[in-house]
Amino acid sequence: MMVEPDSPPRLLDPPRREHPSIDAVVLRHHPRTAGQTKYNITRTFRVILDLITVKFLHSYVTRPMHVMGLAGLGSMGLGLVTLLVTLVMKYTGGPGMTANPLFLLGVMLELIGVQFISMGLIGELMTRTYFESQGKKAYTVRKALNDISAASARKLPAAPDTSTSMGP
Repeated sequence: MMVEPDSPPRLLDPPRREHPSIDAVVLRHHPRTAGQTKYNITRTFRVILDLITVKFLHSYVTRPMHVMGLAGLGSMGLGLVTLLVTLVMKYTGGPGMTANPLFLLGVMLELIGVQFISMGLIGELMTRTYFESQGKKAYTVRKALNDISAASARKLPAAPDTSTSMGP
């Protein structure tokens, strides 16, 4: 990724998972001679969204259920609390369940939670399909501690025969 000093942040090339090193290269900078900058507040929001996308792709591309499942469980938990509050309000003399907007909020949060979990499952299926179709692994092994191939290369002692014959 190339970084220009005194310029707005831009995502030129997202970092790859295989080669995570990033170098900063100092470039010659020529000051603006005419016109005004096109960098405004709406561009700042787009840059923030790009950074969120890069963070998501870098951290959760192989496990989308971790993000979507957490959001789904959080939403369902909030929905459950809201529905319990609605139930307590009904039995303590508050408005009935149908007249209480908290009931609708609780139901909506429960449905949103189910949708988040469903999106996580679909994301898991898509991720696995992508990696299997490309012939890639969804993970990399930095260092093998107990290498099975090295252990099988050595001659391991045979297991003792524990069978007994119960014949006549």
